[in-house]
Amino acid sequence: MMAIDYTAGNALLTEWLPKGEDSKRQSHLLIYWVLGFIVSYLTGAYLEGYGQHTWQIILATGAIPALLTALFHSFFPLPPSPGWLASKGKIKAANRLIGRILGHKWGISRHFKRSKKQGQVSWTILFSKKHIRSTLIGGSFYACQTFAFFGISIFLPICYRG
Repeated sequence: MMAIDYTAGNALLTEWLPKGEDSKRQSHLLIYWVLGFIVSYLTGAYLEGYGQHTWQIILATGAIPALLTALFHSFFPLPPSPGWLASKGKIKAANRLIGRILGHKWGISRHFKRSKKQGQVSWTILFSKKHIRSTLIGGSFYACQTFAFFGISIFLPICYRG
């Protein structure tokens, strides 16, 4: 459940929020993730006294936020993405969803109404001549963020201890 929030949360956030509000909320989302990482590292650094089972206890502590997230999503499920619904040709369903959540003065973008339903697309299109530059730029930014969060900071508790 938490992994879905990490990967899909940003896309859903930008799709549902109005222009101008989206970038501010994305910044908040990144700050909350960083705070969560810091708390997890501090928990790992200070959790001692279980002998050879300490690593198992540290690993099991991840079940607490995972359970809270699963319960939250069970009682407050995320709505489907209107953009996804529209891309599947379900324009009316997308507009009903937008109307129910944001009000009836809002609707699906004209871009989706005019676009043709596409067939199956392979992931290899990302590396085609048309998209390779965007793929490399987007992948580089994502890698820089991910390596900093997971690759480098995973050693903070080891460095902290000494």
